[in-house]
Amino acid sequence: MPQFVAPDSNQLLAALHALENEKGRGAALMAAAWVDDSLRSWLEAYLARDSRIAKGLLGPDQPLGSFGGKIKVAYLLGLIDDEMRADADVIRSVRNDFAHFRSRISWSDRSVVDRCRRLQTAKAFDRLTLGRTRSPRQRFLISAFLLSNFCLSMKQFAVPPRAIAGYWGYVRFVGKRLGMDRLRKALGD
Repeated sequence: MPQFVAPDSNQLLAALHALENEKGRGAALMAAAWVDDSLRSWLEAYLARDSRIAKGLLGPDQPLGSFGGKIKVAYLLGLIDDEMRADADVIRSVRNDFAHFRSRISWSDRSVVDRCRRLQTAKAFDRLTLGRTRSPRQRFLISAFLLSNFCLSMKQFAVPPRAIAGYWGYVRFVGKRLGMDRLRKALGD
């Protein structure tokens, strides 16, 4: 049975440190890119029968090259469940708002706040670790980080995660492994 690969806390701190000076658009774009890239990587591993064809399908401007396309195919292949798909779609839609709105947009905009409240990963992380991820930015970042790291962890097996405790077990595992104090400090707003 596959074992989870925990992100090391230094990796988390380094990733979040890169976002330290990115409070708005940059944070949303960078964190969403983590999820997009990790989904692509997992799909390439899963479709490894012919990596050249897989990379061709998943590359920029290719049939499955969009973030939304990767989310849908990962879901249809059984790599991610309904809640993970919903979280990835929230991450994608918030990223799109930050990327494409010409007017000022922030983490406190009602539509961003409402979507970040729907992130099941942040809810589960809080419930499983007795933590409290307060701001929409924190909810978005922890959800993006955990989802992308889960995809990268599962990539090594190139199989759907049905034989293991799944994503929610991974969220619990990471929460216990990293420790809430260190994580809250890294996510601080």
